[in-house]
Amino acid sequence: MADLATATASRQTAVGGNTLDNETRAWNRYSEYCRSIGLGDNLFLEDMSKTHRIEIIGGFAVAVRQGRFSRPRDAPLAESTVSDTLNHVAAIFRENGHDDPKRDAERNVARLLRRQLRSYKKDNPKEVQQTALPVCVLRLILSSNFTELCQPMGKLAGAAHFWAMHSCEYAKVPKAEQRQTKQLCIRNIVFIKDGESIDHKSPALHLADCVLVTFEQQKYDRKADTVTQWRTSDELLCPIKMWASLIRRISSYKGTSKDSPVSLVQYKGKIINITGEMIIDLCRDGVVAIGETKLGIRRSEIRTRSIRSGAAMAMYLAGVPVFSIMLIGRWSSTAFLKYI
Repeated sequence: MADLATATASRQTAVGGNTLDNETRAWNRYSEYCRSIGLGDNLFLEDMSKTHRIEIIGGFAVAVRQGRFSRPRDAPLAESTVSDTLNHVAAIFRENGHDDPKRDAERNVARLLRRQLRSYKKDNPKEVQQTALPVCVLRLILSSNFTELCQPMGKLAGAAHFWAMHSCEYAKVPKAEQRQTKQLCIRNIVFIKDGESIDHKSPALHLADCVLVTFEQQKYDRKADTVTQWRTSDELLCPIKMWASLIRRISSYKGTSKDSPVSLVQYKGKIINITGEMIIDLCRDGVVAIGETKLGIRRSEIRTRSIRSGAAMAMYLAGVPVFSIMLIGRWSSTAFLKYI
């Protein structure tokens, strides 16, 4: 029995909290739909033909598409959302020893269901890409000191830019504990001078030749990815200087250690975490300060991936080879091309 319990625990830890939440949400919606059409508690559609099961799943897809279980909205839910919901429901069927309700007698996704989802995909609105954050906005942010938080947030955003980071890698985000990707801590930042590492307490920290950032855990079970960036001659946009300033500031706070997150900042006498939303608001303010018309960017177009896409754009314009952009941003495919 102990082995069975251990096996169950291992299976649960194999997926992130967000996946479990999505599966639970999809099943709850499916259960609600089944009861609304008079199926009661026969959620696994027992004693029904495959054709009848596929019809019910198709009806459920319509309900999801129309947003019957979501907040009111003008447009229908995207095809990808409908497909993901059906896949989560199918996974729970299989986990409980039942056949995938989406598949026909030949174990292929039913032809009628494929056509239904294809029609949804055709009708999807055009995908809105998150606008790349121009380097000039980062430069303005780094040179500003309008509030107590401007400089700490600016340096964190600048450091994130050099590594094309996801917001959850450098800032506090909702449900962080449920994500596979872990936020960077002080211990993940290593400075190198003349081939040797420099202690964080060294007064020569800002004189390092390069800085290594290790991403301990990321999506798709990637672990211990270390990416190096070298010193630049730019007074503001230098990864060495930005990380040195961040490390020294956080290390000066009482009670911090190498395990402290890089998002810590002292504000009004309290230690708080810089959040992803705070960084977004700062970048949006920078866009407004320079001028939306001048930049050709609306404030609202700056979102969570704008720093990451801005880094890809900057590297591309600087002539950085594609394979180097992929290594720095830890892209496993050429998906970053859509950002530029």
